[in-house]
Amino acid sequence: MDERSDSPSGAGLERLAWSRIAVAAGCLALPGVTGRIWAGKPGTGSDVGAIVRSFAIRDLALGLGLLRAVRASHPTRGWVEMGVLSDAVDLCFAAVGPATPRRRHVVGIGVAGYVVAGTAALLRGGDRAVAT
Repeated sequence: MDERSDSPSGAGLERLAWSRIAVAAGCLALPGVTGRIWAGKPGTGSDVGAIVRSFAIRDLALGLGLLRAVRASHPTRGWVEMGVLSDAVDLCFAAVGPATPRRRHVVGIGVAGYVVAGTAALLRGGDRAVAT
């Protein structure tokens, strides 16, 4: 095993990267389903599909960038911070979306909050893989 896979936070960063990549792939493949999960019936329109795809491309770029940085032992902190920032913005919009049913607000806020909290915990951990 290399040093990266022995490090819990290195493995955590790699899991974070793969989770972003997986979510992005799902959103790109099924934007209508993703839109419905996020916004309910209004999320099935073609306009929402375009927005979902743009979020997917963003998460794909963040995931691939983080994965590349982890595997090459390059600094990862910036990739993690940009992921937290984008998730925090998603969280804010989920909280105020006027057409979104309340139960979907709760799901969206819960998921985005969980991701923000988890990646913030990685940043606070003081791990050299994140701190570099």
